[in-house]
Amino acid sequence: MAKHILEGVGEIIDEAFSLNDCKIGKSPHYRHIKSCKRISVNPVQKFDGEKLCTSILKKIKSNRVETRSPSLENWRVESQKYIHSGNGSPEVKLERAIVNLPDNNKWINAVPTSSGLVNGRADKKRNIDLIYDCGEKSFEFIELKVESNTPLYAAMEILQYGILYVFTRVNKQLSSAAKSDKLLTAETIHLRVLAPSNYYKDYELGWLELKICNGLTSFLNNLKLDTQWQMDFRFDAFPSNFQMTDSTTQEQIKEALKDRAGFYDM
Repeated sequence: MAKHILEGVGEIIDEAFSLNDCKIGKSPHYRHIKSCKRISVNPVQKFDGEKLCTSILKKIKSNRVETRSPSLENWRVESQKYIHSGNGSPEVKLERAIVNLPDNNKWINAVPTSSGLVNGRADKKRNIDLIYDCGEKSFEFIELKVESNTPLYAAMEILQYGILYVFTRVNKQLSSAAKSDKLLTAETIHLRVLAPSNYYKDYELGWLELKICNGLTSFLNNLKLDTQWQMDFRFDAFPSNFQMTDSTTQEQIKEALKDRAGFYDM
């Protein structure tokens, strides 16, 4: 029995990037800086976004314990505005600052995806950092980064959450158990990595963005869904002049969010 819902997915991702036999750090290898630099310098020609999405979904299905009831908190749409004094993570500070902006009715954070799918202990913190309500049944699912990990790691995090979303949405038992159907009836889901522009400066991953995006389209088409909806992916960046510090104002954060854009479109 799997210990968590994404058990074995790391190895699937390594295989997709031809990293399964490499000697870069401990497995899964895609998490390491050297791996991100490697695929940046040498794009993986055989990378297949559709195959990766399909393989992740298959693994999630096999890990799921059918007799377990999912948490009612999965896919909730309430913001978690409190930040514990002991959590000094730059990402958490920025995440909380965003949802605490005045007159905020568009941003939610720390959205659970898979609590209770395997056992009562695992996956409780497998949360999407931020979700933005774009209007007209369109949402951005955002993996927020400031300093930690790499763009490759972040991309695979939000992609896995995207596939967990697909898994939930096509499973009537899981979708009906959610406290709210607001997210699970969306017509468009935009998967995003969002970070300062210098987070991407050492990497050229425009090729990966395109292949993931095209792969998601083919993946959803092949599922032959009863209700048609779309999903895409992009590496987004804050404006180059934005840097989160203790003196950053709410207005500066608000402007930076408004001006965020695709990094490889700049």
